[in-house]
Amino acid sequence: MIDLTTTIYFIILLSTLLFFIKKYNGDAFHVIPLFLLLSIAEVPYLYYISHNTEELHQQVLYYLNDFEVSFLKHVFFKLVFIFFCLIAMLLFKPKVYSRAAVMLSNGNGSITLLVFFSAVSIGSFIAFLEQVGGLFYLISNMDNKTNVVKGTALYRNLFFISSLLAVGAYISSLNPYRVSIRNVLFLIFVVIVYFLMLASFGERKNPLLLIVFTFIMWNYAIRKLDVFSLKNLVIILFFILFSSIAPVLRNQGAFELYLLHPSDLVKDSLPYLGELFKRFSDIDISLFIYSYFDESGKFWYGATFSDFFSGFIPSSLYENKPPLDEGVYIYNMAQGLVVEIGSPFKDMIPVGWPLSRVTSGYIHFGIVGIVVYAIFTGVILKYFYNLMVYSSYSPIWVAFYTYLMLIGFGISNAFVFNAITILCLLVILSFITNLFRGLNVSR
Repeated sequence: MIDLTTTIYFIILLSTLLFFIKKYNGDAFHVIPLFLLLSIAEVPYLYYISHNTEELHQQVLYYLNDFEVSFLKHVFFKLVFIFFCLIAMLLFKPKVYSRAAVMLSNGNGSITLLVFFSAVSIGSFIAFLEQVGGLFYLISNMDNKTNVVKGTALYRNLFFISSLLAVGAYISSLNPYRVSIRNVLFLIFVVIVYFLMLASFGERKNPLLLIVFTFIMWNYAIRKLDVFSLKNLVIILFFILFSSIAPVLRNQGAFELYLLHPSDLVKDSLPYLGELFKRFSDIDISLFIYSYFDESGKFWYGATFSDFFSGFIPSSLYENKPPLDEGVYIYNMAQGLVVEIGSPFKDMIPVGWPLSRVTSGYIHFGIVGIVVYAIFTGVILKYFYNLMVYSSYSPIWVAFYTYLMLIGFGISNAFVFNAITILCLLVILSFITNLFRGLNVSR
């Protein structure tokens, strides 16, 4: 029953994806096809986990009353969310955009902008390395990455954003009718350098997001890309290999070990080949949520909404500050702890199981929350896609659109807070460049 359901789910999504790719003239990066493509990315992991339930977290298994029922709920609720999100994207046709937002666009890129954003990214990377004790120390302590990089979020986010804008500035500076091999090789060189620097943080999401951003910028600024071409499928394979290697390199002493025995890296990475697909799935956590929130009396009914506003207050000024991330409540509940909404974060286990687009609505209002959150999510994604188009694919809005799509943006405190943080950094950098250039850019 589970395999049949997963297969039907895959067929529905794939046929819908192919329909919309054709509808939008082969543009796989349009908001609707890309949304569907990223939804399909979960399917391989669904097949895997349905036959390897022992891979689930022990606390999930403890609360899991009926695996099949919870699994079917996961698939059904995903379909409900996707359906209403697509309806919202299709019906919502935003026509009014903030003049200030368009003014903040970078417009035509240039080598000057490339140099500026490169200087910002290199400067923030050096500041990051100084704070963590150097590159070699960072790589050698990947198994303790969380503690090593603690307190460096500003540097990491600034580097991430400036690296995207540097790549975007270069692509948008090219003449789409006169792109030389030298231009392509230089772009590949820049992307590889930034990819490796982002990977040195011990993260997988941001390096891959950089690659997707490069694809989207090239697709709209230079020429349309065929996602399903052999060349691009090879790049997707690279994504999978990178995602399988990264967890191995986090083990203690991994850097020294594989430097001496590089052939062992491939062998030890094989068990992690599914990591990329796992990144697109939230079923591990949703199985717990659908089992734990098994009656309407357990729903939160918006009780965590106020936590978002207290999230802007530093913990040093608000000792009893509740967690911004609702996932902290979820993790503590999974550990069997009795926690009240609004409880101080300092009294909880400081770990969060992140909510997804779907479960963030479900924990508050059940299936009604899923529908409402799907509509709002569809409206937000469609708005920023259209703003990207309206700005003539300015790097700032391509970067923000890519970020929203790849992180699986949904209506939750953590998602919204992080998105605002990234948007603020993008706006500040773009404002600075336009201030110096004295331009009111509108390509």
